[in-house]
Amino acid sequence: MEINLRVYGLAIRNNHVLVSKEYIANKWLIKFPGGGVQPQESLSDALCREFREEMQCTVSEAQHFYTTDAYVPSWFDSKQRVLSIYYTISLLELKPYNALVLPKHTEHEVFWAPISLATFNTIDLPIDRTVFKRLLDLY
Repeated sequence: MEINLRVYGLAIRNNHVLVSKEYIANKWLIKFPGGGVQPQESLSDALCREFREEMQCTVSEAQHFYTTDAYVPSWFDSKQRVLSIYYTISLLELKPYNALVLPKHTEHEVFWAPISLATFNTIDLPIDRTVFKRLLDLY
């Protein structure tokens, strides 16, 4: 079984966390910003690249927050197991925008969501929900 290594950033400001709404595999998903680690890429390089690509902003600091500690099958490929690593991050800048067209015309939006039970109920990916529960405990 292949391991799909993923890295995500948790940008937190005023009891809000930055989340991403993305159209993936014919479905809208609300998730934390981040994505796959490319071959030969370090985790920190992947995290910085994802934020540059998805939000045109720079990660200035990153501190480990959570690593998947259970078997999690991929939603999109039954031959893959997902291993996700989450960091709390600081951003140098975040350009304001409502929607962004990415390569392949994937629609994408990021927004600040309150760290609350109401937001937890909108998070789609199982690992992200586990991470959000930990945020709820802290905030």
